[in-house]
Amino acid sequence: DGVTVEDMYRTSWINTVGGLFQCGRKYMYVPWQGYNPSNNLGNQTADMPWQNDSHMPCPEGYRVPTRNELNSLFPKGQEIPGTYTAGNGERITATLHVGEGTLVTPTGVTGTQHYVKFTSEDTGRYLIIPLAGGKGDKSTTNNPAFGKRAVLWTSQRDGCPGGYAWAYWMRFEGKDSTVIAEQRLQMEAFASLRCVKK
Repeated sequence: DGVTVEDMYRTSWINTVGGLFQCGRKYMYVPWQGYNPSNNLGNQTADMPWQNDSHMPCPEGYRVPTRNELNSLFPKGQEIPGTYTAGNGERITATLHVGEGTLVTPTGVTGTQHYVKFTSEDTGRYLIIPLAGGKGDKSTTNNPAFGKRAVLWTSQRDGCPGGYAWAYWMRFEGKDSTVIAEQRLQMEAFASLRCVKK
């Protein structure tokens, strides 16, 4: 409707934040709804991790990124806010923003509508990652720590113990800055996805 992607996150954060996924499973979990700790919403089968299109939550022609791809865009140890050189040589400026209005979901979950904007100094193009939170397995709370952190799955679990896969974390937790981290996450936990073209 004539608005930019940033306009959407700034003025309608809760409608653009998306859902959370268990690793290897196709269907999302709406993060502010209640969760009975079944460790498998909808009794989905899992692809360990995401390799087959039958389990891919991404649109056709897209896939879950690898560890190397996420590290190229979000280098481990990089402080946000800050400026850095991405794996493709682009200079990226990462800034933290707060959406307009007060966040209250239909079930009363609250939070601060934070998002991080990664802008290419070379092209002016940008990518926005909402701090949509995340949920550990068997978590019964409705609140996935909205506005405090972003947790993004990768498509890999090489080098992880059984039941874990790799994820990238941006933990603000009420602070004004954070450092990007790569961490093993239980596959039954819930985290966000950003898909890339095949």
